Amino acid sequence: MLTQHQEILYQLLIEIADICTEHNISYGIGSDTLLGAISINSMLPESHTISVYMKSNDYYKFIEICSKKCERTNHRFLDCRETNEFCTNSFARYVNTKTTLIDKHNLITGDKAGIGVDIYCLDNVRNHKNDAEHYYKKLRLYCDFLNNSKNYSIPYEDNKFSYLFNKAKGKVVSKESILQSLESNLEKFNNYNCNFYMVREPSLPVCIPKKIVGSFNSIVTIAGRKFRTFENPYSYLSIIYGEEWMYQNSPKNTDDTLILNKKTTYENIKSELYNFIDKDDLDKKYNSKKNFDFLTEKQGLKVQDFRSKIELIGKSLEDHNFLRSKNDEIEKSIEEENYNKLSEIFSEYIKNQSSKKLIGSKDLDNIYRYHHPLLIKIDPEYYEAVVLTLFHTSRIDKAKRFIQVYSYHFKKTIVMKVVEENIFHYKKALVLIDENKFDRAITLLDKLLKKYPKNISFIKLKIYCLLKSFFADDHTVEIKGLINLGLEMFPNDGDLLKYQNELLINDDLEKAILGYIDAYFKTDNIITKREIRYTLDKHLDTLIKDTHNIDFLDRLLLILNDDFRLYNKKFQLMNNEIEQTEGRERKAKKQYDFVYYLVNLRYKYKEKFAQNIFSKTETTISQWYHNIVKGICNNEFITCVSAEIINCTDFNKLSMILDNIDSHMVNLDIGDINYLYCLILKSHVLRKIGEFQKSSKILIQVAKENKDPYLTIVIKKDFLGEINCIYRELTSSTEHIYDSSFDSKISAKKINEKEKSDEKSVYDFYKERIKGIYPSVLNFLEIITKVGLITIQQRNDFVKDLSIDESSTFNKETAETLYNLTSQIQI
Repeated sequence: MLTQHQEILYQLLIEIADICTEHNISYGIGSDTLLGAISINSMLPESHTISVYMKSNDYYKFIEICSKKCERTNHRFLDCRETNEFCTNSFARYVNTKTTLIDKHNLITGDKAGIGVDIYCLDNVRNHKNDAEHYYKKLRLYCDFLNNSKNYSIPYEDNKFSYLFNKAKGKVVSKESILQSLESNLEKFNNYNCNFYMVREPSLPVCIPKKIVGSFNSIVTIAGRKFRTFENPYSYLSIIYGEEWMYQNSPKNTDDTLILNKKTTYENIKSELYNFIDKDDLDKKYNSKKNFDFLTEKQGLKVQDFRSKIELIGKSLEDHNFLRSKNDEIEKSIEEENYNKLSEIFSEYIKNQSSKKLIGSKDLDNIYRYHHPLLIKIDPEYYEAVVLTLFHTSRIDKAKRFIQVYSYHFKKTIVMKVVEENIFHYKKALVLIDENKFDRAITLLDKLLKKYPKNISFIKLKIYCLLKSFFADDHTVEIKGLINLGLEMFPNDGDLLKYQNELLINDDLEKAILGYIDAYFKTDNIITKREIRYTLDKHLDTLIKDTHNIDFLDRLLLILNDDFRLYNKKFQLMNNEIEQTEGRERKAKKQYDFVYYLVNLRYKYKEKFAQNIFSKTETTISQWYHNIVKGICNNEFITCVSAEIINCTDFNKLSMILDNIDSHMVNLDIGDINYLYCLILKSHVLRKIGEFQKSSKILIQVAKENKDPYLTIVIKKDFLGEINCIYRELTSSTEHIYDSSFDSKISAKKINEKEKSDEKSVYDFYKERIKGIYPSVLNFLEIITKVGLITIQQRNDFVKDLSIDESSTFNKETAETLYNLTSQIQI
């Protein structure tokens, strides 16, 4: 399921696709958007961006058409150099202007900083390495002029004199004329004699062959809708993420520099922040710092190298001594070609040597180290063994990188040259597979397997080719032999287990499906996972019809966890099981489990429930809950009131119910189950009329006094409601980071110029004037923390102070208590 943020992005993507289809514009989705489409037919859970690519001619055509359309459409803007002279990006963004997404580096810029889809231009470059390097050098210089707050050229150690010269030139001519001159360099090779495309984005220095892009004719699915992508998507992903892209983990959003809101315009938030920020002064500081960085870039990088090398000495000694102590085991394992054992021995070394601090990566933050890698020095024969271990244990791309790192410091050994040559042939086989040339790929893999009959990467790739080719049935015996050979070496390899069950599925469906489920959780290969999900979905109707096993359904739900056909079947089986259960207590326990299951389900899929996709469940939950109350309390008053509260929304009537409950509780013993349940009913009513703090305190009281295991189920069910109503609303800084009514309170305060530049004064201002006034200060506090006006420690101190203030509308301590009491509940 898409998050709320992703839903906004997805709607924008649909609008882009519709414009392109209507006006015959070629486009293709890429980066982690494509990775999500291929792996799960949706967006990756952690992803908060969508990337679209267009060739330069289509890019400018889209800008012209879309910008006119935006003029006639509410809350849409195409933010790029052509439509916004203050834009600081080299690419276009199709933005929902009713939302906010501000990067710390773009805080003082004129970008239309709403949630938006990134649209990248593909520029033509000739088939010449120097042309590609020249292009990106010019692009970095261009982007350095666009945005003062980011340094693009410095990690590459280039453009020093060009930047400073153009800066000086800017005092004579306008900045716009300099930018136009630099921009013309990016379109230098816009002709049809070019064989490559370059992405006009300085943080993504990739050169993509034209045959991979094609006409964006391949189709992928995101959330049920089809979109276009690169002609050879697998080859494209290999360029972006490396050859093991199918093992790529979901990108994690570790960037704590974003101000994100889905309901408030960025103009409101920016104008609010400018009460505390002198925009012109900050721009001057950015500009001065950038000039200083360019002047001292080499010295700064030398200092960085010196610090890294000091750290490296300790690691080198530690790893060297450890491997020396394992010398006999290493020699024996190499002789026996036992790469599993070698993988265990070298695991710590591989982990250390793979760190970005030592070998960098192809992104702006780590590109300097990528081109100047550091090496943990060990004996050359050990390093050869490390490379061979990676090569023979499905880590081809890492083996290639380790060879590159070694060759930066020393001359490549013969073993490394041979491995590098075979990696080239392996990559060639991958490209042939992407082009559906399975026969040629198999021929190439046969040559590789002749040299390395136990290389698991080659074995699995050949099995994949044979299964996908049109002559798979003629090679069943060979496929089984390769699978068995692989499983002898790697008995828990999910890819091999999947292939094994693929041969079984026509003979024993249920056994094969159980095997598929087992394989799913034993692989990180997103292609394998996708194919397993596809197979399960293909046979799901038959499985649902034939099964009467709830455990089997639960295993299917581990993978197909958003398929309501499975939930409906489980709902039916649980209901039947309850009806057939004898004995009051046993039957009651199953009822409680059933309600708890349904309540969790309802909160997990509340939007689908709202659309009535899960038939009659809302009514059923209410009915079962009413029956449970009767079973627990055996009190006619409580039973009637419980039923009355469920559907009541009238404030006056709810107030009368509250009075009736208080009157009834006078005659009950404190701590009695009926007394405790009356407290629960009070919390229901208080929550319905908006008294969340009182409601929560009552539930906490009940939770502490209750000793009845059945009543615990009911309390947990209510805590689910509390958390969804209150706790998430309060603490989610990305979901509710700005509050319009709080905006007016802040705007009414006057802050002098000195306070604007004094972080401590800003902190004191908040602490003294706002403490306890409004709980959503926590949300606004996240903004001023993220843009660096106060430190994280100051924020934590402030939250601590706020939590003991009884005048707060909702006490933070109460929210924390609620969260701790329900930490075991899976929502």
